[in-house]
Amino acid sequence: MTRYLLGVLFIALLPSVAKAADVKVTDHSGHSTVVKDVRIDYTSYSLWYTPDFESEGVRVLQGDATVTVRWSKIEKLTIKGRDAEGAKGTPGIKAEIAIKNGDKKDVELEMDSKEGLTGETDLGKYSIHLQDINTIEIVNGD
Repeated sequence: MTRYLLGVLFIALLPSVAKAADVKVTDHSGHSTVVKDVRIDYTSYSLWYTPDFESEGVRVLQGDATVTVRWSKIEKLTIKGRDAEGAKGTPGIKAEIAIKNGDKKDVELEMDSKEGLTGETDLGKYSIHLQDINTIEIVNGD
């Protein structure tokens, strides 16, 4: 019985330890950095602290829905600028996603939170807000 429970626990935790993508981030000044094990902070700091980190992709708004576009489907993401009033009545980030199948989609990104996009570089921990990024190119998207 104990082995069974340990096996179930291992399988349940497996997705949370999956390796995140490696990306090349270029900021508005033109500086490019390869960032490993990238994740985006979408934590809510309203009445209750609700931690929310996404490592599987980037969240885009489609009408009233939120869709996570997986890094493995993205070739390049280009930030086009901020929108004073986005789809949900709050500031948004306009972007274009080049999908690996050749399609390009104009999207609105869900706003990130305090930490923004984070990961590791050869110099240490990296952090940048989505609105400060020019492009994200996928180096290794699992």
